[in-house]
Amino acid sequence: MTYRTYQDDRPAGELETRYDWWVLDERRLKEELGPHGLVHHRTGPAELGMYVIDRGGA
Repeated sequence: MTYRTYQDDRPAGELETRYDWWVLDERRLKEELGPHGLVHHRTGPAELGMYVIDRGGA
Protein backbone atom coordinates (compact mmCIF):
# COMPACT_ATOMS: atom_id res chain seq x y z
CA MET A 1 0.00 0.00 0.00
CA THR A 2 1.35 3.42 -0.87
CA TYR A 3 0.11 6.51 0.97
CA ARG A 4 0.79 9.86 -0.69
CA THR A 5 0.19 13.35 0.67
CA TYR A 6 -0.10 16.49 -1.41
CA GLN A 7 0.06 20.19 -0.70
CA ASP A 8 -1.29 22.60 -3.30
CA ASP A 9 -1.50 19.71 -5.81
CA ARG A 10 2.23 18.93 -5.41
CA PRO A 11 3.62 15.77 -3.79
CA ALA A 12 4.59 16.42 -0.15
CA GLY A 13 5.36 12.90 1.07
CA GLU A 14 5.04 9.19 0.43
CA LEU A 15 5.00 6.12 2.68
CA GLU A 16 4.95 2.49 1.53
CA THR A 17 3.87 -0.32 3.84
CA ARG A 18 2.86 -3.98 3.65
CA TYR A 19 0.32 -5.78 5.78
CA ASP A 20 -2.16 -8.65 5.62
CA TRP A 21 -5.88 -7.90 5.44
CA TRP A 22 -9.08 -9.84 4.92
CA VAL A 23 -12.47 -9.06 3.44
CA LEU A 24 -15.53 -10.07 5.50
CA ASP A 25 -19.20 -10.03 4.62
CA GLU A 26 -21.55 -8.20 7.00
CA ARG A 27 -22.68 -11.40 8.77
CA ARG A 28 -19.10 -12.48 9.48
CA LEU A 29 -18.16 -8.97 10.62
CA LYS A 30 -21.01 -9.03 13.15
CA GLU A 31 -19.90 -12.47 14.38
CA GLU A 32 -16.31 -11.30 14.84
CA LEU A 33 -17.25 -8.06 16.65
CA GLY A 34 -19.93 -9.42 19.00
CA PRO A 35 -17.73 -11.30 21.49
CA HIS A 36 -15.70 -8.11 21.99
CA GLY A 37 -18.70 -5.91 22.74
CA LEU A 38 -18.34 -4.06 19.43
CA VAL A 39 -21.01 -3.10 16.89
CA HIS A 40 -20.87 -1.86 13.32
CA HIS A 41 -22.73 0.88 11.47
CA ARG A 42 -22.80 1.29 7.70
CA THR A 43 -21.07 4.41 6.34
CA GLY A 44 -20.61 5.78 2.86
CA PRO A 45 -22.24 4.40 -0.27
CA ALA A 46 -23.90 1.02 0.36
CA GLU A 47 -22.18 -0.59 -2.63
CA LEU A 48 -18.76 -0.02 -1.00
CA GLY A 49 -19.62 -2.09 2.08
CA MET A 50 -17.85 0.26 4.51
CA TYR A 51 -18.57 0.29 8.25
CA VAL A 52 -17.67 2.23 11.38
CA ILE A 53 -16.96 0.04 14.41
CA ASP A 54 -18.00 1.28 17.87
CA ARG A 55 -18.27 -0.03 21.39
CA GLY A 56 -21.73 -1.46 21.97
CA GLY A 57 -24.05 0.89 23.86
CA ALA A 58 -21.83 3.91 23.18
